[in-house]
Amino acid sequence: MNISRNNHLNSGPKLFGPGNWHSLHLMAANANTTETKKSVLWFIKILSNNFYCLKCKEDFLEYIKKDNPSLYINQKEGLFYWSYNFHNSVNKKLNKPIMSYEEAKKLYFSPEVCVEHCFEEESEELPTIFQKEIIEHKNLNDFKVQKVIPKDNQKKKISKIEAYIK
Repeated sequence: MNISRNNHLNSGPKLFGPGNWHSLHLMAANANTTETKKSVLWFIKILSNNFYCLKCKEDFLEYIKKDNPSLYINQKEGLFYWSYNFHNSVNKKLNKPIMSYEEAKKLYFSPEVCVEHCFEEESEELPTIFQKEIIEHKNLNDFKVQKVIPKDNQKKKISKIEAYIK
């Protein structure tokens, strides 16, 4: 796969946005020790300094200055709450729907969301998070997606994923 800084298709928010948001929210939701909270802050720093889109990078850094995530580390769900507020501020700028905090918590704190339909035998479809990227960017088959799958069905389900990606 050929990714360059000049190729807007490979650096746009439609490609990297969903994965970055998911990673940020998931890490923040699971940050329950001092060490994991420091890791989330480090991830935010790395993420904010590595955007190809200079406008997005500038906006991200400006948001961090305005609402510093390190101020949230002493609260139980503080970093998740920060990531939730940040995501909604971006959605507001982009005229996208705003999610309630309760909806966001259901997505990242409820194990049922992850396993409810995770690669069911009857389903030939991949989870939604993969669908758009695979359909819009067929050359993503260079990526190897790892998913926690029960061992007894692992080989069968991984071959379904690989067949779908090819």
